[in-house]
Amino acid sequence: MKNRRSSIAAAIIIVIIVITVFTILYSEYKKLTKPFLKCNDHILTAIEYEYFYNSYRNHYINTYSAFFDYMGVDSEIELDDQEYEDGMTFAEMFAKATDEQIKETYALYDDGIKQGFIYDSQNAFDEYLKAVTESCNQQGTSTLAYFRAFYGDRITEKNIREYMSRGFYAAAYYDEITGSMGADGAYIYLDELKKQYEITYY
Repeated sequence: MKNRRSSIAAAIIIVIIVITVFTILYSEYKKLTKPFLKCNDHILTAIEYEYFYNSYRNHYINTYSAFFDYMGVDSEIELDDQEYEDGMTFAEMFAKATDEQIKETYALYDDGIKQGFIYDSQNAFDEYLKAVTESCNQQGTSTLAYFRAFYGDRITEKNIREYMSRGFYAAAYYDEITGSMGADGAYIYLDELKKQYEITYY
């Protein structure tokens, strides 16, 4: 009888643990997949925002890390917490730049669609994925691990395809207008497009 009670108690504890873990994971999933911000008519989740944020952050670090000593960056302190300039932290600068990157991507994407620009962004992603996969195989890691290291640990193979394909399309369209308008003309045209876009956080 005593052993039976112990088994029932253990089973109840296991059920409670499973329910608790499921509730926490589901809550985290809902938080990351619910609307995080709106860029005109486009609704982005926290996962997509993190993709843009980490994209810019990694690009900045890869470009300027060689100058960090001259910039007074302390390698022993988290970069995001350090001052960038005029009281603004690196995290705040990255967030501001992320907003601009989001507006730029969607402005180019929308205008390209509107103007009838045709570009096989899915094929461009497939070619990119092939190159990344080959590199990862040589290094003994997975492509998903690679993408998560650079773009956030909630990235999946499905959403990275969506985000990057849209980015490839926007970049190709910018190359197209640069070819027809010149570098200065394309810059001015994009700047005018971006002025029509606003970001609202939920």
